[in-house]
Amino acid sequence: MMGAGFDVKKLDLSGSAKARPFVSPMVWAVFAAIQAITMHSLVRWTALKTGMGAVKLINDEPVKELILAVLPHYKDYLEKFGPGSYYYVLDALDNRLLSEIRAMLSGSSDDLASVERASKIVELAGKLGAKDAVSQAAP
Repeated sequence: MMGAGFDVKKLDLSGSAKARPFVSPMVWAVFAAIQAITMHSLVRWTALKTGMGAVKLINDEPVKELILAVLPHYKDYLEKFGPGSYYYVLDALDNRLLSEIRAMLSGSSDDLASVERASKIVELAGKLGAKDAVSQAAP
């Protein structure tokens, strides 16, 4: 019953990349983090759905590292509640995304530290996305 009619292979996330040139580096970084965490959760869900029960084979540490790059103050929360809490962190990431969009629209300029932090977040999100793509391709 779980996910009846839903096909992971039909997901097309390419449209979002068209917006990248028009948003600040930090807006894109937070969005990339949200997308990577969501896709990682989808991989976990697919493992459960297929009956593999191999959720332990999925490394959740890169997700934690990505969340902490965007929301460092969530460290204690993530350590206390573990990977099951990643879904709930999406609300905080959504609020952070809206905050970054407001800052961008108000004309706040990105300083070097912000751009470097955004670069690190995008790099972590990219690594996580690549690992999940490999996980999905595995039998």
